[in-house]
Amino acid sequence: MKKQKGYTTPVGFVILAIVLTILSAFAISRYMKFRSETNTATTWYLKSSIGCAAELVHYTAKAQIAAGAISRPGHSNGVTVKIDTNATVTTACGNTIKGDCLYPDSVDAGIVAALKSLVPDNYTIGNSTSRTSIQVSKSGSPANCFVTYDIRSGTPFITATTSGC
Repeated sequence: MKKQKGYTTPVGFVILAIVLTILSAFAISRYMKFRSETNTATTWYLKSSIGCAAELVHYTAKAQIAAGAISRPGHSNGVTVKIDTNATVTTACGNTIKGDCLYPDSVDAGIVAALKSLVPDNYTIGNSTSRTSIQVSKSGSPANCFVTYDIRSGTPFITATTSGC
């Protein structure tokens, strides 16, 4: 019988293990980059959604005032705007807020309620300061991956922080 040349079974397994290790190293690094890009994209999507929710409440309030369904807010208080059958949103007004008082407040009954009526998802709310600014992030996002909604100027100033995504 002629002796065959080639790899023995243990040598073949070692070579296979080395090749799989190299491939998995590339796959893991690509997965981590993909995850970071996904978190960044989600944060930008959240920023756009918050902007849309704020405008929806603003123009719905204007339409309801024109129709006589609600009255124009006074300087010290906002109004409650019904945006669909299941959601009502409070608007911001007061000494520290300028404008027509028809944009959502930065509390759970304000911008968060408007956002959840459009995009029913899980959000983490943090760093709300005196009803004028709030940080919103998708649940499970890294620490420096959030959107800030600030209503002090009377119109929403919405910024996305993606440095930690």
